[in-house]
Amino acid sequence: MVAQVRCGLAALSVAAFSLAAAAGTYAEAAEGPDAKFFLWTDTSATLLPYGSGFEVDPSEQSTLTLEHAHASSIGDLFMFVDFTHFHDQDAETGNDSTWYGEIGPRLSLGKVFGAELSRTLFRRSLFEIKDVLLAAQ
Repeated sequence: MVAQVRCGLAALSVAAFSLAAAAGTYAEAAEGPDAKFFLWTDTSATLLPYGSGFEVDPSEQSTLTLEHAHASSIGDLFMFVDFTHFHDQDAETGNDSTWYGEIGPRLSLGKVFGAELSRTLFRRSLFEIKDVLLAAQ
């Protein structure tokens, strides 16, 4: 899903600060009484302050990428959002920036039901099924 939004670099830095605050919340939850739910979490922000030579969009742009991944007692999750500002674009038309993101949760049936789902396909097989996951994107 791609949506057009008007946002400048100041709005991007506010989004990065908000995500950093949320990452702190996840870290605190992992150490609190629910320590068994989050096995690990990782959140990052990457800034490409100025890039040039792009052939798809305007040739000069800046991008901020926010990523989060975690594993929990019921599955795992990966998500990211790219905020892109196009240089030398007309701000009045609303086409000077855009954002794009994806979210990919996976639910582990072995973890949810507390069952060992490991199986081999044949008696002497090199392939083993470790778990069954329900995934969405």
